[in-house]
Amino acid sequence: MNKKLIINADDYGICPSVNYAVENLIKAGKLQDVSVLANFPLFENAVDFLLRHPDCSVGIHLNVVEGSAVFAAADKLKILLGGDGRFVNLNRVLMRYARAPFAVSKAVEAEWRAQIEILLNSGLKISHADSHQHIHAFPPFWNILTKLCREYGISAARQPSEQNEIRLRRAAGFALRQAANVSRTFSPNRNLSLNNHFLGFKRVGIYGETEMVADVRNLKNGVTELCVHPSLDDGIPYPAIRGTLEYEALSGSKLWKQIVESEIELTTWAKFSNAEARKN
Repeated sequence: MNKKLIINADDYGICPSVNYAVENLIKAGKLQDVSVLANFPLFENAVDFLLRHPDCSVGIHLNVVEGSAVFAAADKLKILLGGDGRFVNLNRVLMRYARAPFAVSKAVEAEWRAQIEILLNSGLKISHADSHQHIHAFPPFWNILTKLCREYGISAARQPSEQNEIRLRRAAGFALRQAANVSRTFSPNRNLSLNNHFLGFKRVGIYGETEMVADVRNLKNGVTELCVHPSLDDGIPYPAIRGTLEYEALSGSKLWKQIVESEIELTTWAKFSNAEARKN
C-alpha cells in the first residue's frame, strides 16, 4: 500500500480571514479539499466560490457546537441551545446528552440533516462528511452521521484518530482516538470510505511549516488526511489559533518538495471515495 495524502481545510465559511486564505490556496493550486460550515454568515460566499471552482472537493462540516441553527423549527432544538439562542459548546452538548440522550440525538440529526440539505440545494456535490470539533467521533453521533451519509449519498467520512508520539493535547487526543475507534468497531459502514490516518488535531493552532514537513516525512502507508485551519490573521476566528502558520506552510515550497521527495500521492476525498467504490 502506498502513501496517499488528502489536505483538507476546515471551517470554510466561518469568517473573511478564513475564507480568503482558503480561496487564495485553491486559486494557487495548493488546496483541493474543503469542509464547509453551513450555519455561518459567509456560507453563501463560500458556495459562490466553489461553484466557480468545481475541481475542489466539498465536504459538509457538520456543526452543533457553535453559531446558530439552520433547522427551521428552532423550538425543536432547544436542548442544544443556550439562552442567546445559539448552540452551546461541545462539553455542554455531551453533558446534555448524558441527561437526555434521545432528545439530544433527535435534535442533532434534525440540524445535521438541514445543514446537508442546504449545501446540496446550493448545487454542490458533497464528497465527504466531518464535523466541527470532531463531535461526530462520539459513537452515538457517528451513528447519526453514517445514517445521513447513506440517505444523501455521501460516500466518505473523516476518522479523526491521530496516533503518534506528539506530546501536545495528549489527553484530548487519546479521548478522541478512543471515541473514533469505538465508533468504527461497533458501528462499521462498509459503504463509507474512511481515511486510515489523521493529522492536525494535536498541533492545531501552532502547526507551522517545520512541523508539517516533519509529519509528512513520517507519513504512514495508506490514506492520511491532513486537516488544516488556514487564516490570513492570527487569532481569527479563534484567539488560540495561529492560522497564518498553516497558511504560510501551505503557500511555501518546502511542504510540496517533501511530498515529492517522499513519493506521496496527493489525492482528494472525491478521488479517494470514487476509487474505493470501483473496488467494491
